[in-house]
Amino acid sequence: MISIINVLLFAGAGLLAVSLYQLKLRQSRQMEALFSDIRELQQSLKMELSPSEGNGSRKPGVFLSIKIRDPLGVARKESKLAPLVADIAPGIVTREVYKQVRKESLQMLAQRGVEADVDIVIQ
Repeated sequence: MISIINVLLFAGAGLLAVSLYQLKLRQSRQMEALFSDIRELQQSLKMELSPSEGNGSRKPGVFLSIKIRDPLGVARKESKLAPLVADIAPGIVTREVYKQVRKESLQMLAQRGVEADVDIVIQ
C-alpha cells in the first residue's frame, strides 16, 4: 500500500515538474516576443528621429506632448486587422498608431501653413 502511494506521489511530482517546465517555457517565449517588439519599436523610432537629432535644429522652447491613452483601442476602431495583430504584437500596433498620428498632425499643420517638427519620443 505504501509503495503504491509512493509511486502515485512520484508520478504526481513528475507531472507537476513537467507542467511547470512547460509553463516556464511558454512564459520565456512570450517574454522573448515582448522584448523583440520593444527592440523593434526602439529601432524604428531611432531611425525616425535620427535625421532631426543631428542637425542642431533643436532649441529650448515650448513643446506640445501628446500621449494616446489607449493606442490599441484607437487601432481597433480604425482598422479591421488591428484586433488580431494587437493581441500578438501590441508594441508594433502602438508604434503604428503613433506614426499615423504623427503623419496626420504634420499634414494638418502643413495645410495651415505651419512649419513644425513632430517627433515620437519614448521615455
